[in-house]
Amino acid sequence: MHDEYKTINEKKQRTYADTSFVEPIIPFRNADPWLRKLVGFEFEPQKTESDSRRAEGFEFKHDFNKWLASKWSFRTQTLTISENYRVNALDWDLEDGVHLVTQLIDPITREISEQPKHLYLLFLYRKSGDWVDANCILKVKEFIKHLELMPACPIETILLRATGMEENNWEHMEKLSYLKEEKATTERLGRVYRYAWGCTDTSWLDLQGKPYLKAKFNPRDSICLRSQH
Repeated sequence: MHDEYKTINEKKQRTYADTSFVEPIIPFRNADPWLRKLVGFEFEPQKTESDSRRAEGFEFKHDFNKWLASKWSFRTQTLTISENYRVNALDWDLEDGVHLVTQLIDPITREISEQPKHLYLLFLYRKSGDWVDANCILKVKEFIKHLELMPACPIETILLRATGMEENNWEHMEKLSYLKEEKATTERLGRVYRYAWGCTDTSWLDLQGKPYLKAKFNPRDSICLRSQH
């Protein structure tokens, strides 16, 4: 009985390469407003990430991340946008200075999900100082194609949004040290994604009331299709 309890307890405490994130430290978070004003504290967005790249040799919670990590390394990453809001995601190094930030979501609630069904491509960027004129669009296409080859792939859809530089306040994204591209407008990105990745509209709507895009994705061995037979 004691051994059984120990096993259960160990499982609860287990950490995985793809779900363990560095906790951000926010000074004066719950301090008196007067004290914050006295010391001149103003919150600034911050980024925290795993201290080393994680790859195939680690223990994973999700098999699809382990499959991807056999080809690319990643870091777990937290972007703290405000004192009460932060985003946890995986930052994949697709090589040549191209990075792809991903997370699992529930497209109905728009919240992060524990279920490996809907993979959300959150942000594609060129890293300043590392980018060597590589084609970001082709890098992501290779990423999708590799996931299609996974045996017993649990991912059912790959979702994304075409969000141009003109749409949002990108202050928190500055922490990623990305190279800006002013030509990357929402309209232009939408056209490129539809052409290059076969994207189509879904019935799921984002916070702005616009349809999420779904990339063309045909896994060779889908768990979802298995269950239908």
